[in-house]
Amino acid sequence: EHSDKYGHAIALMTSIVEADETFYVARRYRAQTYLLGGHPEKALNDLQRLPPERSEDQSFRLPMLGRAYADLGEQVRAAEILDAMREMARTEYVVFWNLAILACGIGRHEEALAYLETAFERREPTLPFLKSLPWFKPIERDERFTRILENVGP
Repeated sequence: EHSDKYGHAIALMTSIVEADETFYVARRYRAQTYLLGGHPEKALNDLQRLPPERSEDQSFRLPMLGRAYADLGEQVRAAEILDAMREMARTEYVVFWNLAILACGIGRHEEALAYLETAFERREPTLPFLKSLPWFKPIERDERFTRILENVGP
């Protein structure tokens, strides 16, 4: 269970970032923890300071950046990032879990469910986190979501 540990995780990642500003992995995970903890403005600051890298962008930075914008109410910017990621998916591997996180954040619940179903079909390794991370709270009571949860297992 990840809940209620965000403050401790943020403190750990902050101490690493303070010790080495160039250690982007700590900044990356601190940004994600800020998002999970309800601090999208702080996450946005960290995400904007990550060095751009194509593989990192599609696997982490862009979905988290889009989610930060969505959580800040900047739906247009978040939707633009989702569109860019969908375009990337035409020629590169993009994790459907990340598309679902972003789609759910901007209120495209049917789209998020479809992405999660595809993620399940492709056996994406992040699916067990459905039970403990709050990304999909708005759709957690949907029948399709509960079916995915049941199929993922304990």
